[in-house]
Amino acid sequence: MFGKKEKNILKQPKIYSPPKEQKPFVFPRYLKIILVVLIGLAAIIYLIFFSTIFKINNFQIIGNIPEDSNKKIESARGQNIFFYSSKELEDGLIKENPQFLNIKVSKGIPNLLRVKIEERSPQIIWKTNGKVFLVDEGGIAFKEIPTEESYTLPKVTDNKNINMTIPSQVATSNFTIFIKDLSSKVNNDQSYGVSISSFQINETIFQVDAITDKGFKMIFDTTRPLSDQLDAFLKVYKDHKDEIKEYIDLRVEGWVYYK
Repeated sequence: MFGKKEKNILKQPKIYSPPKEQKPFVFPRYLKIILVVLIGLAAIIYLIFFSTIFKINNFQIIGNIPEDSNKKIESARGQNIFFYSSKELEDGLIKENPQFLNIKVSKGIPNLLRVKIEERSPQIIWKTNGKVFLVDEGGIAFKEIPTEESYTLPKVTDNKNINMTIPSQVATSNFTIFIKDLSSKVNNDQSYGVSISSFQINETIFQVDAITDKGFKMIFDTTRPLSDQLDAFLKVYKDHKDEIKEYIDLRVEGWVYYK
């Protein structure tokens, strides 16, 4: 009798693997640094280019300035202080105002524009071709004036009658100082016995004629020491003042000519 064959079925045991623990995502350190840098740069760019913090809004003007030039300075209002051209403003103001010796424009962070003005100081009056100008110590004619009467400055007439524009270099600083010293010494010291009303130049500034209240002129060499020429004048004028009618020439060292 045949029995049924029993089949032994071998089953694989079930293997249970617990799920792996998921590690949280960690932002890489270098990416953090890059992100912080980018955010910082964006903030800086915004502050510099778009924020009102660095827009020029305050002004400090040191010195006197004409209304038109003041408007030129005010035109900087609202402009970015980092990109505003101080040099361009300086050059523009100097060009419009020959009476300015120097202009310095500086910036004060975050929004201040500072303008410091140094004006020329008139030392002599220069007359040529029917016009009257103020001249500073450097010999620069920087301003035309309608009349000389309101200024108590030495007056120099240029008999060459040259046309000129402002500013113009009409003399040297040595000439200007010479004229000032000569006028001051003679007019403030009674021992000279004369006073000088004005000066004249003809061909060159190396020679100047001082017109006196006695009707004659004193001729000086502006390149020689003034004291030597005045000493020579005192010695001759004391003994010969009644003979001097037209001029006394003091230009040559050791000699005095008069007529």
